[in-house]
Amino acid sequence: MDPLLEQFLSEAQDNLSYLDAHLKDLESGDPEQVNALFRAAHTLKGGAGLVGFEAVKEITHAAEDLLDAYRNGRVSYSDALLDALYDAFDEVIELVDAAEAAGDLAALEVDQSRVDEVRGKVRALLDGVMGQQADTQPDTAPFEPPFSLVEAVPLTALNLDQLTRILPHVPADPVIPDVSWQSTSHAWVVNLDLDQATLELGNDPVYLLDLLGEQALVAVEPHVRGCDALRENPLQWSTWLKCVVLTDGDTLEEVFYNLIYEIEVAPLNWASLLTPPEGMEPAEIAALVDGLVWEAEALRAAAAQQQGAAGWVLNRLADLLEAGMSEAQQAGLRRWLGCGTDAGAAPAQADDVPVAVEESELDEPMRAALKALVESQREALTCSEVGHGHIVDALRHMQATLGQPCLPADASSEDAAETIEMLARQLGLASEGDSKANAPQVEQDNATVSAAQSPESGTAMPESRPTAHAAESSQTAPARSAPSQPAQTHHMPRTIKIDQEQIDELMDIVGELLVVKNALPFIAEAIEGDNAQQVRRELMSQYEQISRLVGQLQDRVMGMRLLPLSYIFSRYPKLVRDISRKLGKKIEYKEYGGETKLDKMMIEKLADPMVHIIRNSLDHGLETEEERIAAGKPPVGTLTVGARSEGDRVIIEVKDDGRGIDVDKVINKALEKRLIDPEQIDRMSEEEKLGLIFLPGLSTKDEISDLSGRGVGADAVKTTVEELGGKVIVRSRKGQGTSVLLELPVSVALTSVFQVRMGGQNYAVSMEHIVETEKVTRADIRTASHQPIIELRGEVLPLVRFEQLLGRTEFNETESVLILNTASGKIAFVVDDFVGQLDVVQKPLSGPLAAHPFISGVALLGDGSPLFILNLQKMFD
Repeated sequence: MDPLLEQFLSEAQDNLSYLDAHLKDLESGDPEQVNALFRAAHTLKGGAGLVGFEAVKEITHAAEDLLDAYRNGRVSYSDALLDALYDAFDEVIELVDAAEAAGDLAALEVDQSRVDEVRGKVRALLDGVMGQQADTQPDTAPFEPPFSLVEAVPLTALNLDQLTRILPHVPADPVIPDVSWQSTSHAWVVNLDLDQATLELGNDPVYLLDLLGEQALVAVEPHVRGCDALRENPLQWSTWLKCVVLTDGDTLEEVFYNLIYEIEVAPLNWASLLTPPEGMEPAEIAALVDGLVWEAEALRAAAAQQQGAAGWVLNRLADLLEAGMSEAQQAGLRRWLGCGTDAGAAPAQADDVPVAVEESELDEPMRAALKALVESQREALTCSEVGHGHIVDALRHMQATLGQPCLPADASSEDAAETIEMLARQLGLASEGDSKANAPQVEQDNATVSAAQSPESGTAMPESRPTAHAAESSQTAPARSAPSQPAQTHHMPRTIKIDQEQIDELMDIVGELLVVKNALPFIAEAIEGDNAQQVRRELMSQYEQISRLVGQLQDRVMGMRLLPLSYIFSRYPKLVRDISRKLGKKIEYKEYGGETKLDKMMIEKLADPMVHIIRNSLDHGLETEEERIAAGKPPVGTLTVGARSEGDRVIIEVKDDGRGIDVDKVINKALEKRLIDPEQIDRMSEEEKLGLIFLPGLSTKDEISDLSGRGVGADAVKTTVEELGGKVIVRSRKGQGTSVLLELPVSVALTSVFQVRMGGQNYAVSMEHIVETEKVTRADIRTASHQPIIELRGEVLPLVRFEQLLGRTEFNETESVLILNTASGKIAFVVDDFVGQLDVVQKPLSGPLAAHPFISGVALLGDGSPLFILNLQKMFD
């Protein structure tokens, strides 16, 4: 994944989590909280712009405008405002998750119609409240950019290649900047004339320019000054850079955010390109060039006869002609200079964009010839194997015939394809997409050849670089998108943030390990026949050192694997909002303990079970507003999701204040479906009766919906939690609510087990299930109901042995017995021999053993032999 994209996705997750958790605080009107939310949205928009994530940028831009209007008092708080912001950032969450899963924006499919829908909802709310069209300001609307917008920043050091690149972006006539104009890509001149304090405050202008990207940065004109104190303090230098960039105003604002009031920005224009170092007014330049033939050779010959600024201007004009200045631009330049026209000059036009060719000016034979030429160039572009230069030449001739700005001579194939489609639309031909869909477009008899304009900026399309067409390409290209429906799974971060202190601790441990490693060869060289005991003591000493260091290393690495539960908690406000809307219930979501940490793998596996529990609470547990009022409760129900640490365990709680669980109804359903025997009921505790909801196929819901009622969700929860070494506890009081507790170990990557031998194989049992170990004689073993039992300190325990594991059918004179806690109660489990306690890294089984009913995983012992971890839930349930 691109490092810049990876960094953006990580930061986006943090900002989105903050927004999702605190948007509800908007109602308080606390200026500090509102500003914090605005900054989070602003940062999100800026990061999306830097990595080219246009869909996220569009949505967050609209949401940012709505937040800005609210904090400035232009709109008031309402449920509609909150819903619009939640929906906007929910969609951004889906897009960010999809980008993280794809790993590359180029491979991401974005549903532009969905993006437009979400953005439109926010804009419509803003428009409706403020009584104006916020998204489509008229071209003459007053414009107040966030940076200092000046008329011109003179450029003198541009070479011919740089001129060729930027010339297509110079408008023939000055334009009046507005909001939509700022959000599209243009050529800008940025003047970074900064004092010595800039670098000392941590603002590196060179780094900021690098953030724009290689394609956006066209030229940098450095000016050196004030470097006398550099030897004493390398940061004490003034920055003066003149830069030409191809980007949009929003991106400029994001990149130069910290310097926004200290820079000058000018849209590229003729004054920037033709103001010489010594300075000349347009009238002086006009007097110089009036009457001259505008050809490069003639201008250079005239420049040879001039000195200073006059010669510079004439040479610059020759450069512009050689760089591909169009006839429309020549006309615009003459208007700026105030020159008259001569026989050799291009006809002046009233605007920088060519006017539409009237029907009388384009007769049918000419129209037919142009249509045929467009079709032939379209076909040639798709099958040409010798380059597209000849196609660009043909298109330039057509544009000149129509009086339009011409493509640059070195235009890319993408520019050529875009120009072909633009010309096709003007001439009434079907677009390439329409042709492929076999949907011929009917020509209109009164069609005119209109000027090629970008729908947002009003600038000529052929004059724009491909990056300038993000908004337009969404109308002609196939929709690319993230799912329009909320995704249920959450992509966990590919990276884990680690504190520098943890890295330093690891390095210290590694350093100590190296010292121990380097000592081993000396011990090996000291081995002699009569010093075996001394060598043994030294080896054991080194072993103890290694054991201590490996233990520390395990602790540090395990700590790095831990992630805060907020990674999954952050998705639940959206889930609760969506389901509560669907059920027509008013539900308040509360959360605590999101900072509690759990192993990353466990968090991934808990995501779906937690969704099942929350759905059941919303659907089964919480009542409708009418039901709650009738029961004397507040009309708004409460769902609380939280977590806390208790020793080496983590407790996750999902609690509601709903109707609670009807235990009698649960028992009746279990009996009706024959999931339990009637005689079992009397022996069950209240907690065990509540636990019946986890039986497969049991549901107290009379009707099946897409949320619940199938009786599979609770069973999946219990199975998953127990596989993670945890347990599920249900507490409920009828009419008052239900609490589901998930008790889990902090991590399952490193497991503390007790090793035993059975049938010549090594097995292990998790230490959390072991009560004690005992040695019993054959005389201690009795029989009850044809089952062997033992009596241990007045408690009768069933004696369980697995003959297929032991490899024998008879009891020995003395048996090694593990006293285990299982779901069915305490049992005495027979093994061949005890080995001892150890910590292992458990790996899942694969191949033929993957579905073994008794074994949950495997680890390697020090001698390389396998150690099989027994799955007690499946063995004794």
